Amino acid sequence: MRRTAWALCAVAIVLGACSSKTASTATSTATSSVAPGAEPKTAQELRAIAQLHFNLFTAGDFGSFWDDFDSSSQAVISRPEYVHRLQSCMSRDPNRSKPFTIVGVADNHNGTWSVVTNYTKYQITFPARYEGGRWRFILSEQVRTSLKMPFDQYIATQCAH
Repeated sequence: MRRTAWALCAVAIVLGACSSKTASTATSTATSSVAPGAEPKTAQELRAIAQLHFNLFTAGDFGSFWDDFDSSSQAVISRPEYVHRLQSCMSRDPNRSKPFTIVGVADNHNGTWSVVTNYTKYQITFPARYEGGRWRFILSEQVRTSLKMPFDQYIATQCAH
C-alpha cells in the first residue's frame, strides 16, 4: 500500500531521535561510559530519543528529522531536497499529524538496533545505530531507492493521495 511505503520513507527508517540540535535529557548522562555531550548508549535512551525523533516528524520538522539520520543515510539525499519531498508528501497525507508510538527497541547484535513503532494502523520497524555519540536512524534500501527517484516520480509513487 502506498501509505505503508510512504510511512517507511518517513524513516527513513529511516529513518530519524532527539535532534542533534537538542540536548538529550531523556536519561541520566552521569555514567562513566558516556562522553560529555554524548547520549547514553542504552536501550532506554534509544527508546526516549526515538520518541522525540518521531515527534519531530509529526510536527513537520523534517529538517531536524533528517539531521538524525546516520551519515550513510544523509549521503543519499540533501537536507533541502529531503525536506522538500516530505513537505510535498505530507501536504497530501490524511495522517500527517498522527503520532508515532514507540513499541520497543532491540539490539540486533550487529551494530544496529531496531525501533518498533505504531503509526496509525501500521507497525513499522526502523533501524538505528549509535554513531558519533548519538543515536541515528538508518534508511532502508527500499527508502534509499525511492529517494533517488526523480521528484515527480517520487511524489506520484511514494506519497499518499
